[in-house]
Amino acid sequence: MKNIINAALMTLLSVTGGCTVKEDRSACPCNLTVLFTGSSSTRSDVSLIGWDSQERFKDNVDVNENGPLWSRTVDKGLFTLSCYRGKEALTEGHYSIIPEGKQADSLYAYHTLVNATGENASAEVSFFKQFATVYIDIRKSAVRMQDFTFTVRGNTCGTDLLDFSPVKGVFSYSATASKGNWWVSFRIPRQIDNGLVLNVKENNGRDRDYPLGEVIAAKGYDWDELELSDIYIMIDLVFSSVSVSIGVWEEGSTTDEIEL
Repeated sequence: MKNIINAALMTLLSVTGGCTVKEDRSACPCNLTVLFTGSSSTRSDVSLIGWDSQERFKDNVDVNENGPLWSRTVDKGLFTLSCYRGKEALTEGHYSIIPEGKQADSLYAYHTLVNATGENASAEVSFFKQFATVYIDIRKSAVRMQDFTFTVRGNTCGTDLLDFSPVKGVFSYSATASKGNWWVSFRIPRQIDNGLVLNVKENNGRDRDYPLGEVIAAKGYDWDELELSDIYIMIDLVFSSVSVSIGVWEEGSTTDEIEL
């Protein structure tokens, strides 16, 4: 009977993957704990991935419902932890991809290297804004704005969630002003180059392209910032000039004007 009991205990340990005090614990898993900081408005539905040369784990958590702490056991080793949230975040592996015809997602993300070589590891997560909202003002009334369509094209179709680097690919999105607005806006990701082009088309068929990426670069915008600022563009269709403001747009404020 004693032999039977011992055999049963050994079988249970092998199934659960447990480690006893006397065993070599190098093969035991590591307990990973993640603390989400910041306001609840920026950390509700969160996705997590662990990645080294391949995916280690992937999970989703509602932080508002389950609290600011998330934990699980992981295999020991070094890996990158990425946490992200967005309205429509579409991921392929460790890339957040923007489908052609869509604007960038409202992506907030964080990444860090986790040392999970011991029995316990932890990470404290604060989310950073990984998109820029571009506001366009062509000095027309809200009524006249209904006569225009704005199409932006570029060479960046997403974000690498492991290091926030831009992903090369086709980006194309068309927008019209909401009724009552004298401006139009759209979201773009971190840019891989200065290739963004804005086409402004009037219903009568007249249209013109503006080198949006070059204009933003001339302003000194830094796409490598940890958190991206919004961009405000004012275009004079008559005199073909563009004014740029970064981070804030107040009526009557002075901006840098570029003649095209």
